[in-house]
Amino acid sequence: MHTYKNRKHAFEKEVTWTLEDGQLKIESEEQIIKSIQLNQIARIRLSYIPTRARLNNYSCKISSVMGEDEFTSTQFISFANFKNTGKAYTDFVKALIQAVFVDHPSVELVSGKPALSYYINNTIMLVSFGLLAVLIFFLGDLLTSMSWIKFILILAMLPYAIRYMQQNKPGNFSANQIPEKLLPK
Repeated sequence: MHTYKNRKHAFEKEVTWTLEDGQLKIESEEQIIKSIQLNQIARIRLSYIPTRARLNNYSCKISSVMGEDEFTSTQFISFANFKNTGKAYTDFVKALIQAVFVDHPSVELVSGKPALSYYINNTIMLVSFGLLAVLIFFLGDLLTSMSWIKFILILAMLPYAIRYMQQNKPGNFSANQIPEKLLPK
């Protein structure tokens, strides 16, 4: 039996994910929200979903005949305060993928974002950074010191944007080769 507890945000109660007896049970406050047979899981998608408060945040989205469910590698504690549960998340994700693959070998194991979403996000991000660079070039002398500070903060986020683009490239993987780039370190 493998268990993982997750609370994604303030408006959600802690949810316990339990893997046992060929089922994935999703419980909140000891009430079963959902019980999914492992052979009914059609797709498992792993992705990297950073935010300003959670730069090391990963997601596992499960698609089954009962809908989509998701858990993340961080746990909400309080406003802008998240606990990194990366080790427990990684262990649970690996156990889940292996168990589902045994019960349902044709499960689709997907990495990154959906292709359309990935290319639209990256296009918007690149165009935004390009427009910002052009704006700074033409208005550089007119910008206040506060504008320069904001620009520097945006530039500081550039490595995270590049990491997001690299890690969320759409693809597939096998149960034996789960991409390490989509698991917390």
